Amino acid sequence: MIRCTVSCRHLVVIAIALATLVTTPGAIAQASSGNGGDAVETVRDRPLPDRWQARLIEEPIFESRMYVVEAGPADGTPVLLVHGLGQSGYQDWWETIEALESDYRVIALDLPGFARSTEGAGELSPERYARVLDWLARRLALEEIQLVGHSMGAAIALYYAGTYPDRVDNVVLVDAAGILQRMAFLRAVASAQVQNYGLPGFVADRLRGLFQWGTGVVERLLLSSEVDVVDLLRRSDSAWDALLSDRPNVNAAIALLETDFSRVLSRFDRPATVIWGEHDSVAPIRTGHMLHGVLPDNRLRVIEGAGHVPMRSDTGVFLDHLREALGAPPVGGVAAHADAAEGRPDFTCRGRRGETLSGDFGHIVLEDCPGMRLVDVRARRLTITASRDTRLRHVTVGEGATDGRAGIEITASDVIATDLHARGAPAVRIDGGRVDIAGGVLTAADAAFEVERQSTVVFSVSRVHSGVHSGFLHGAVKASDAVLDATPTLRPPRPEGQRVMLPPAESVRTAAAPPA
Repeated sequence: MIRCTVSCRHLVVIAIALATLVTTPGAIAQASSGNGGDAVETVRDRPLPDRWQARLIEEPIFESRMYVVEAGPADGTPVLLVHGLGQSGYQDWWETIEALESDYRVIALDLPGFARSTEGAGELSPERYARVLDWLARRLALEEIQLVGHSMGAAIALYYAGTYPDRVDNVVLVDAAGILQRMAFLRAVASAQVQNYGLPGFVADRLRGLFQWGTGVVERLLLSSEVDVVDLLRRSDSAWDALLSDRPNVNAAIALLETDFSRVLSRFDRPATVIWGEHDSVAPIRTGHMLHGVLPDNRLRVIEGAGHVPMRSDTGVFLDHLREALGAPPVGGVAAHADAAEGRPDFTCRGRRGETLSGDFGHIVLEDCPGMRLVDVRARRLTITASRDTRLRHVTVGEGATDGRAGIEITASDVIATDLHARGAPAVRIDGGRVDIAGGVLTAADAAFEVERQSTVVFSVSRVHSGVHSGFLHGAVKASDAVLDATPTLRPPRPEGQRVMLPPAESVRTAAAPPA
């Protein structure tokens, strides 16, 4: 018999709290005194124009009646619009449909369980919604689809294009929710909210500390729980329905946060445009930067001052980016991670805070330098000691190095890295602290990621190429004396669809399973 402990019950509360957070952009915007663009008036049920066609279609995946709207010429290039959480459904795209209908065959829908569609049975997951989109594309004979998704809909679009690429010609991802590992997502949301409050610096620092303390408590619960509640729910559709059937937003949000997109991203080969609101407090822009680094051919467009729903808050600018994306899909849009050239200067920071560093360097040393930002940096080596809240974005370390040392050495520090490429022996070594890597690529002849004293490490869809493992890492562990690329619980689940279970700290040790 499986017994649900107090921590186990906390997981249910945490999951629902996270889901509620994802579904309440308006509430977040009100707290931010209007700074951030999320305070958009709720869309009311508008009468359908005579030139648009709408119908209810019975679909076989959730066994629901799905509301589908079509506009524009029947022989036009199909544009499929996928909405996010909330009960506005397809109406989030109203102005977008009006703008595109003269040139494209526009198809928008209310996902099963949302708005005018009837309830969907079981887990409202990106994988099952992708199957619905594929069924609908076949039903409507759609080819060479221009696929556009917002928030949860962007995550669904990503899943669909990575699973059924033959029907998709081009993808536009708007403020995609999820994708990050759930603990990375929680921290990013907390940070984005504080940033968008517009508070004085010393107040923001105190509030940020409070958020980080709270997320630290959540992390400890998630890493120490004896039972994974969501996994138990997933084993039974009846149990899932009993708890969540009357709350489709919560159902879908929990399923989204529990989805590992590693395998989907490994198969993704379509052109993509990533559009993001600069002050999105619901799907933080860190996810956009990660996708920009991970997707093969893409461009990133950030809308200044916008929040989570830019097609409604900043319609004109959004439509300009969308027309560009549909008319001229990107080719080779990701900046190259080239070797750090020889002869570059070293850089040392001691006892300073809040600086931003960009450019090419030899050895970068950060010692007691809280709040340091490294953006678009190439370096031979990177050493971080006693430096909290260190952020790395689009950073390459150790490319071309032959000295047999670690590319990145981290000691008693808190580091958040997005689109990080590191090489060394190992690529990364941590000795106490916390490291959160999203969209990383770690390369080593032997082990790629070593842990000495106890540390917390979070991976979101990161690749490893080492003598121990070649593939993705996605998950979170608290570990000591460990090689994390040798940890099977951090690898994508097999068979696909089975969730990655977080191991207890003592189970993560150097003598783990052989390479897969």
